[in-house]
Amino acid sequence: AEYMGGSSSSLAPPGSGERSMSVVEALMYEAGTPLSAITAPATVAPLFEAVAVLKEFSREIKCAGAWGHRILFGTMKGLYIFDPQTPDPKDSVVRVAKVKCMELVVIPELEVVVTISGSSLQVVVYELKALLSSSKTKSAESVLASTKSCHAIFVGRDGQDNSNFFLCAAVKKKLFLCEWAPHPYNKFMHLVEFATPVRSTVGLLYKDPTSNLLSKIIVAYVSNQTEVLAIDIASYKSAELATFKGKSAPSDVVDLGNSRILFCFRESAKCLDVRTGAVLFEFEWAAPVNRVYYPAGANFVLGFTDRTVEVRNIETLSLVQTLSHANSLKFLCANDLVFVASMKRKASTGMYRIQPRTVKSPVERLRAKK
Repeated sequence: AEYMGGSSSSLAPPGSGERSMSVVEALMYEAGTPLSAITAPATVAPLFEAVAVLKEFSREIKCAGAWGHRILFGTMKGLYIFDPQTPDPKDSVVRVAKVKCMELVVIPELEVVVTISGSSLQVVVYELKALLSSSKTKSAESVLASTKSCHAIFVGRDGQDNSNFFLCAAVKKKLFLCEWAPHPYNKFMHLVEFATPVRSTVGLLYKDPTSNLLSKIIVAYVSNQTEVLAIDIASYKSAELATFKGKSAPSDVVDLGNSRILFCFRESAKCLDVRTGAVLFEFEWAAPVNRVYYPAGANFVLGFTDRTVEVRNIETLSLVQTLSHANSLKFLCANDLVFVASMKRKASTGMYRIQPRTVKSPVERLRAKK
């Protein structure tokens, strides 16, 4: 395994054996290459490296979202913006809202961030530009009604140009589906409410690949067993998509495209065909996984365990690479690259960027050895 804090070029992944220089060089990429542009091989290979971007922050980061080169993140004491391009590192992190924030989703196209925040854990939407302004007003934020004690939010979009945005808020045994109303409203408005037998654990808004329209809400919950429910938005009807033995709730759910949904459990993952509910493939993780990220169009997923990041090829189901770390890890967010938190002692947090291995100059290689 590769240690996140060290030089990835000096450490080979487990089981890689001897590797020729030509193979290693073939896995080097130009700086700024997005993860979606990478093709994972079928064998073990050093595809990615981790670079520290925030050495230490005094609080535990609960959630985060990327906004261009900035990172918005939430803590128990406030909502912060981290700008790694700030000349003075001491000024790179600024608190922009004094509110408890447990989950957030940044929507750059709408210039808003959707949060589960406040003492009542409601859905609150903030205007991004207003957060940067020194004169903040209440008009720059909107509270979604009936969302107290919200435990999950997920965002989807549809239309030929993907310009229609939807938000689903999971509150106890209910799901509130909302649509973004443009100017002059500029806020999410309730469309319809659905009920679930028990509290849902994970979910997503599913877009039909043939019509390019939002068609289903897919959620998973645990009763006597783990059940997957598909709610048809047009007819308001729900149908059981699949059931899994045991009472282990999925830790994450990912849309792989082409009618494939990957349900990720702590120990394993199962890919379902949304049209039939059939299991297309399944595999076991090398270590218990908490979150999963899939770069759209890629042939791999990243699984985040307590102290490692697994790179798994979803075509061959083989483990390609494992990045290890001494401290507890937490997936934060992704745009072209992935950001993870390193949870240190006394609730302090560091932040790393996971990126394709880049071609380094001789000077950069010397710096890495120090």
